[in-house]
Amino acid sequence: MKKIIEAIFLTILLLKGLEINAQINKALVLDGCNNFFEIYDEQPLDYDQEISIECWVLPNCDNGNNVIVSKEWCSGQFGYYLSLNDKRLFWSYSSNGLCTSPNNIRSVNQVIPTNQFSHIAVVHSSSEIKLFVNGLEVITEYVQGTFGPIFNSSEPFRIGAYKNNSGGMSNFYSGLIDEIRVWNFELNEALIQQRMSIQLNGDEPDLILYLDMENDGQGSGLVLENQSIVGSSLNAIPIGIGQTTPYTIGFEEYTFNILNLNEELSVCTFPVLVSIPNNVTYKNITWNNGTNGTDINITNPGKFSVIVEVEKCKYYYDTITINEIPVIQNGEFFFLCENESVEINGTIYDTDGSYQQTLTSSQGCDSILNIEIILNNQLIYIPNIFSSSSIQNQVFQPFFASDSFTQYNMLIYDRWGNEIFSGQNNSWDGKFNDKYVEQGVYTYLIYTDESCLKNPIVGSVTFIK
Repeated sequence: MKKIIEAIFLTILLLKGLEINAQINKALVLDGCNNFFEIYDEQPLDYDQEISIECWVLPNCDNGNNVIVSKEWCSGQFGYYLSLNDKRLFWSYSSNGLCTSPNNIRSVNQVIPTNQFSHIAVVHSSSEIKLFVNGLEVITEYVQGTFGPIFNSSEPFRIGAYKNNSGGMSNFYSGLIDEIRVWNFELNEALIQQRMSIQLNGDEPDLILYLDMENDGQGSGLVLENQSIVGSSLNAIPIGIGQTTPYTIGFEEYTFNILNLNEELSVCTFPVLVSIPNNVTYKNITWNNGTNGTDINITNPGKFSVIVEVEKCKYYYDTITINEIPVIQNGEFFFLCENESVEINGTIYDTDGSYQQTLTSSQGCDSILNIEIILNNQLIYIPNIFSSSSIQNQVFQPFFASDSFTQYNMLIYDRWGNEIFSGQNNSWDGKFNDKYVEQGVYTYLIYTDESCLKNPIVGSVTFIK
């Protein structure tokens, strides 16, 4: 009954998404392709009435049989292996060194999630086998065979792989492993819970192997040093290596999205080169346009995505939206008087016409400036004589050459300086107080809204009856 209650409790924790992280800084990364370590055969790693193996795991794959540790070869030297089998904790061992009829026991439930840490342990005593997840014993079942002792294999103790009958390796583990501990002692639930989240001193009784994964290095340069008092004879040596794997890394750094594409990029010209980091070894790269390299030449605006696999079952995904900056067209009008000019962005204009300049910003984007130059050759004609008896020239007023109507104010003075006429846009008919003035010469002042004309325009006109 106790086992059932504990299993239910564990299941509830997992369903709630309880995230448990390895308690020490770094963890070991294996790529699931060819990475594994070996510790040369040593008697303390064999079964002698009881053996307990524990560690932290963060698997990338949720299917298949992914081996955590093993000491076996199917060709007559099959001892044991501990694995994650379709999200279940799995312990396989042989009592006679053969793999034709191994004894396999596993957790009934799928208790190992991907992408988060779980603490796992197997305790194989002289009378029973117990499996633990996150410090709690889980319900188990034999899927093959029955209980028995473990054959003492002469094979190395391996981390992350299974040795086939042919001698080749398979069932590689992909993900993080931390704090591997092997005891020749029967751990119980209380001891597991007490020590699973703390760093050991290395001198604990019956502690044979302690790999804390705090060593630096990668590939062939990474040696996992045994921190127990047994010492360096149980150091783990990398055998299966990749270009950059295996290696050790912190949890947060491992889960950081290495792609880090900009969410949005605005450009004015195509093609645009978008890249993901090229200092990483990728198993697969797939862009949504079918490209499979670290670089992609984008020839049109849109949303682009990439998914990469860096270790088996470990994927990163990111997107970027490329916007096209349109060519901006602006217009400016310039009115010039005779003999005037204007300088625009280093170019001088003094002639009527339509012009265009292409301007480039510091980001390399073009804009079009449309320029219209209008030369104001405004002419004004002011008669110097008019007559009330004339058929065509009965009034006095200025005449403008512009097609558009020009505003003006006109003042007329007699020879004694008296104002005899004032009008806006009106002509003078030679009268003052509704009577014709005497024949003679009169002075005018004309104010206009034409910028190219002097204001006021001063002159004289002769009036004849």
